[in-house]
Amino acid sequence: MKLRGIALRACGLAAMMLCAAMLPAQAQAPKLTKDDVARMLQIAVMAEWVSAQCEKQYVAELSPMLLLTTDSMLRTADAGDVERIRAAVQQRVQTFNTKDEACRSATDHLKSVQ
Repeated sequence: MKLRGIALRACGLAAMMLCAAMLPAQAQAPKLTKDDVARMLQIAVMAEWVSAQCEKQYVAELSPMLLLTTDSMLRTADAGDVERIRAAVQQRVQTFNTKDEACRSATDHLKSVQ
């Protein structure tokens, strides 16, 4: 039992030393621009559309992490921005001859950026 306690203390001390040596989180995280946020919203709206409108085969091609974060991203974003981007995605979808073509295009685009 003593050996385990010593090992745990050593690991704790090593973790504290590593944390102290690290830069503050703000210095490590890249700053997001308005363009970055707009792009992430476009990706989230497109993922939402594929999830809701396309067959399961298309949804299965997407990253689970993308699908998990889509709803929270859309909930926290400005509602007006989300609606504007949804309208733009809907317009884009209507330019395809079939829904299947739109699903394939959206899925391929999302796979390229995820």
